[in-house]
Amino acid sequence: MSRFALSSAVVLAALLASPLAAQEPANMAGKWEFTYSTQRGQTTFTVMFEQKGETLTGKAEMRGGRGGGTFDISKGMVKGNEFSFVIARTFGERSIEQTFKGTVDGEAAKGTMSGGGRRGGGEPIEWTAKRMPPGLD
Repeated sequence: MSRFALSSAVVLAALLASPLAAQEPANMAGKWEFTYSTQRGQTTFTVMFEQKGETLTGKAEMRGGRGGGTFDISKGMVKGNEFSFVIARTFGERSIEQTFKGTVDGEAAKGTMSGGGRRGGGEPIEWTAKRMPPGLD
């Protein structure tokens, strides 16, 4: 193989691979409304994400009942259109962690939540989310 052909092949391979390697993280910053259903009914809560590169932080606000309150987002990350984060909730002296994993497509997201339930959390629960327009509380 000639030097030119080899150089061309290397450049072509780099160009083909670069979109995968250099994929920007999806923009998750802002307020999102999450919804999921269990045997107890439908639950809706909001998350205000802050994003720096691939790192997600923020706060989740869950209303009502025993599990209501404001909770920090931890272990948050975004890679391409995939993201995950953890909400640690406290009920008196008991604490649980719920792990959310999903994909985002513009103003909508979907995925699964695991952990936090009785008996080790059971099967993952499917959720959907939508970005809230700025200024809505």
